[in-house]
Order: sequence, then C-alpha cells, then structure tokens
Amino acid sequence: MQEQPQQQPEQELALHHFATAEPPEQQPSGDLRLGNLQRTGGAGDASKRPRGRPKRGTGRPAAKAAARSVVRHPRQATVTTRSGAQLTLYQYQQFASREQGKLFIRQFALAQGKRVLIDRTASGGSNIVFVCKSATACTFKVRILRSKRKGENAFYVTTLETDHGAQCTGKVAVTRKQVLRDIREASEANTTLLLTGADAQSIVERIQAHAAASQGLSHSLTTSSGSGSGGVAANPRGFPQASVVVRTAAEDAMSDAQKLQALLAQFQAQNPTSSMQVDAYSERALRRAFLKLPYAAQIQQQSARVLGFEATALRSSSSNSGGGGGVTLELVTKDGNDDSVTLAVALCDGCTAENYAWFFNCCLSSGLSLDVPIVCDRSLAMLTAIASLPMPCMLLQSTKHLLANMARELAPRDALAPDVRALVLQAQAATTAAEYESVLALIDAQSAAAGDYLRRVDPDTWAKHTYLHRYPLYGAQCAALRVAAASPEAVAVADAASDAAAAQSPLLLFQSYIERAMERVYQRRRNVQQWLRSGQLLTQFGERVLLAVREGVPFCRVAPNDDETGRAYVWDTRSAVPKRRRVNVSANSCTCAYSEQCGLPCKHLAAAVDFFNAGGALWDLGKLCSSMYHARTYIGVYGQLAPVTMPLEEELQWQTTVQVVPVGPTNRCSLCHAFGHNKRRCPNAAGQSA
Repeated sequence: MQEQPQQQPEQELALHHFATAEPPEQQPSGDLRLGNLQRTGGAGDASKRPRGRPKRGTGRPAAKAAARSVVRHPRQATVTTRSGAQLTLYQYQQFASREQGKLFIRQFALAQGKRVLIDRTASGGSNIVFVCKSATACTFKVRILRSKRKGENAFYVTTLETDHGAQCTGKVAVTRKQVLRDIREASEANTTLLLTGADAQSIVERIQAHAAASQGLSHSLTTSSGSGSGGVAANPRGFPQASVVVRTAAEDAMSDAQKLQALLAQFQAQNPTSSMQVDAYSERALRRAFLKLPYAAQIQQQSARVLGFEATALRSSSSNSGGGGGVTLELVTKDGNDDSVTLAVALCDGCTAENYAWFFNCCLSSGLSLDVPIVCDRSLAMLTAIASLPMPCMLLQSTKHLLANMARELAPRDALAPDVRALVLQAQAATTAAEYESVLALIDAQSAAAGDYLRRVDPDTWAKHTYLHRYPLYGAQCAALRVAAASPEAVAVADAASDAAAAQSPLLLFQSYIERAMERVYQRRRNVQQWLRSGQLLTQFGERVLLAVREGVPFCRVAPNDDETGRAYVWDTRSAVPKRRRVNVSANSCTCAYSEQCGLPCKHLAAAVDFFNAGGALWDLGKLCSSMYHARTYIGVYGQLAPVTMPLEEELQWQTTVQVVPVGPTNRCSLCHAFGHNKRRCPNAAGQSA
C-alpha cells in the first residue's frame, strides 16, 4: 500500500467539493502538506499582494471569492479487504456521522492488520484523532473534524497519515461492531440466515484470518474439550473481544435447533401422551425432529380407518432444519366430526427414503398404527421407505399429487387443461371398471399425453372401483383427507393455512402445531359438554349429512322385497336414466357403496327405512351410522382428556450445543502486552527498568 498524491483538476474546486464518496483525480507527486495552497484565476501568493487600498469594485471581494476557491492537494490511500473490496481513505472525505467515520477508519486499519483507537489527549469536541494501538512509535494518524456549516453535522478528514512505519508493533484486533456489521451484511445477502454461535464464530474466524494474513501473524481458535462445554470456543487470552462477540451472539440469537429440542422435550414432560425425537448431524446442526401430538393414539382408535401422509417443502424465507431449507412430514386422520386431525409431524432435511422410514418408525414406536390405507404420493422414496418397515402398509395414490405429477411431466409439451383435471377426478370416482375406461377414453380425446400417463398408473393404487367392498376411505381423495365435495373456498383456505405453516421457521412451525393441538382438544371438550346438555345422538357432521340425505328421500321410489330384512329396490326418479339400487336395511348395505365408503346411510337406505317404518317397522336411521359418528363415541374420546399444556419460554432448559469459554481478564499490560495485569504489576518491569 502506497500513499499517492492527488492531481489538480483542470478547473479547481472548492474545499467542500472533495467531500464526496469517491476520491478526486490523482496528481503527480509533490509536496502534499496542508500549507501548500493554490488559488484560482492566476492570482499570486499572498506575500506578493500589492499594497494600498484596492480600487472600487476590485480587491477585497475578489480576494474573498478567491479564498472560497482555495483547494488543497488531498492525500489518499487504498487497501483491500478480506472480501476483495477496496477501501479508499482520502483527505476531505465526508462522513455523515461520527460513528460512520469511526467504523470506516477501523475497517481500514483492520484491512492493514492493525487496530486503531481514539487519542483522548488530542481529541475533544468536534476534533477526533485516530492513532494506532501500538506500544512503540507509529506514524499512523487520521483526524476528522465536524463541519462548521450551519445545520450540517458531517465530519471531514483533515489529517491523513496511513503509513504505520517500521517501528509499529500494532496487532490485529476485532471490535464487536465490526463483527456485527459482517453479520448484518450476511443477513442482507441471505434472508434465511439463522444466526447461531457457530455462525458468529465463523465470522470472527474469517475476520481474524484475513487480518492475520495482512500482518503475517498466526492466530488460532481453540476447541473446547471439557465435558460441560461440548462446542467450539474462542481463545479468551488471544482474542478476548472475539470471545465476547461469540458469547453474546450465542446468548442473544440461540439457534433454532437448540430451542426446538428444548421445546419438544419440555412439551413431552408436560404432556405424557406425546412423544418426541430429535436427530442431529455430527457438527451439532439439527437434522430432523419428530413430535407425536397428545392423545394421538386414542384419537386414531375412534377415528376413520384411513391415514393421510403429506410432505411439504419449507419456503426459502424460512429456513429449515439446518439453515438451508427443509420438509415437514405430517400424518393425519379424520375424526367423527369430519375434521382432519394431525397425529404426528416431523421436520427433516429432504424427501428421502431414509427420512420417510425414520418418520414411520417413530410413529410405530410411539404407539400409532399403520395397518390402514395411507393416502399419499406414491413416489419411489415413499415405496422404498414402506418396504423397509417391519409391517406391510397399503399406499393409495393421492389424486392431488397425481394431478401435480402429471402436470409436471406434461408441462414442457402439453398443459393440463381444467377440463382434463375434471375428467381425472371423474375417473377416480368411477364405481365400475367400464365407467373408468369410458372416462379414460374421454381423456384421450382431450389430451393424448394425459391419457397415456394415466394408463401407465396402476388403477389399483388410485381408482375407486378397485377398492370398493374392500376398505372404506370416507371420501378422502388427497393426503390431507379432504372430501371431494369440499368447496373451492374451503380448499383455498386449507391450502393457505398449509402454506403459512410451511413458511415458518422450525421453532415456530412446531409451536403452531402445538397450539392447534391445544385448541383442538379445548374445542372438542366444549362440543362434548354442549352435546351432553342437548342429548345429541350424532356429531354435528353426522346430523348435517343425515339432513341432506333426508332431503332426497321424497324423490326416491321404493320397490319392497322383504319386510323382515328390509330388502328393497330404490331409485331416484330425478335421474334421466334411473339406476336401481339393491338395499338391505338389516345389513346396512346398498349397491351405491356410499354407506360402505363413508359410514353414513345414503338416500336409498333412508328412503327404504321411511317406507318400512310407515308399515310398522322400527328401523332407526341413526343406528345405521358408523360408531365414529355417534356422539357417545366422540364424548368417550374427548370427554376425559386433560387440557394440553404449552411450555413457556422461561421454563425451557436450553440444550446448548455451542459453548463459549468465559472471557478472562481484559486488562493488558502496556509493557509485555500480556493479559491479567497492568504495567505497575508487570513481572518484567524490574528487568526493563534495570
């Protein structure tokens, strides 16, 4: 680094013109003292000014104008920072505030491998002098002055000596503000930055390494090996300021991994029916976390015998498990009130077979059952994970994921039109193989690529007609277990809630699931108390479905077959081509398969019950509903549950993975430069005085 004098521009500028962000043009070498002044207009030196009173209109006003045009030759120096950027410090450089100037000059000295401080003996008021923190003689000196202009608080560099000289023994040192500035820059560059103790340590290490390279010094960071620390720590003797910064960062911005582990552990301690598990990388970064919500096993036993599995990618604005993104895994079921209930949730680092297998093994070990159909995306990773489990599981392709996969594959060549999407849903809902094939033919006519894609998919994995009379799905067609008749508004709200949860950080994500579990138990307990007072026999959803079913009974025609068993043939007269259904009230069966798939009586059964009851029979339509829709079953599940408890932040016992060695004495001897004493108590003072 060399100091270079500046070049006089063709048209000389006033002093304040040099208070800009860029240094002026360079000038050939010459005397750069502050006393070396020039004037514009070809005026001579002040010592050769003619004596006597000046003529009217000339003289003093011209002299004042010339004085305002006086310009000094500014000095400048340029250094290169650790990031490759160049910092230029020059005379008459303007800083908006004192703090801005102080930070810039310290950054400039840090790039030189030095540390500067304010000379208190030479500074005062609007005059600030920066000198090198060297025990020996050093020629570095920078002075900044506050502007004297009215209403202006800017500071200007007046004295600039950036050469430290051969006798300088200044050392590298990093201030807290310099580290926080790097942290702020990193946060602006990466909006998903999760500041941990290791992150702050890494920033300090990079700053120290660059400064050491600038001065040719060797510095090191020590690794704590004590049984209580278990982490990385800065050497308090060599770098006390860096250690303070790392410790403060670790306390003020504890990593989400530590907070999440503490939250789940405390939540499990307060709610014994919940279960948690946290896995971490070898470098103590969070890899994946699992939480079974309270009372999940009891709720599953009295809910629909179907599960939904959903994998949702976290948005880029929220980071992830380890700081770069993640995936939430969610296992849901449907209760007797047709509400989707989350049984377990996990956060992992990707949609891999290993993570899927780990999640399902955690579910099995926590008491959940997987012996029911699971509606999910039948990806290769999912199939591999299920094959590795100790028990067989049945996977059904979610129609939502089927459409998404089809659109992704056909996107480069053929867009998936809304009409094709509607036909795909119609093919899934077909009750016979012939109807399924006829819908596929319509899809072929609309889009040959979509038809070819569906024919490559095994219908046993997603088409309704293949699992009729085998197992009920309760109207579920997607992994979130939403019924096909759900309104678009309800689907949009559910999707928005899912996206909002996915956009959160890991800690907030699990807190949202815990809050929803607490609110769910609270609301169900209120429903139980209300139903007990009113004597309600079915859940609200069951009552609503029966009301809708009874509205279609007057339009049905019943042809009785047997009074004792309640056999009859029923058809809807509103249909253009009436389709007869065989009904057996005693067996609670109908060939339309609605009652079998949903666990609730269809309009054909309701019409047969009304017909036979009019003849003196005593069939009860409510008893034809599945037990999961009975109010007594719902009361048996939620009536005896204790409220869910959420841990408070002050109750959490932080699982600290990054420890910082306590900072030692910060007073340093000015003679031997060692910590722990001053020069009056220096053991080497006697030898030096002698």
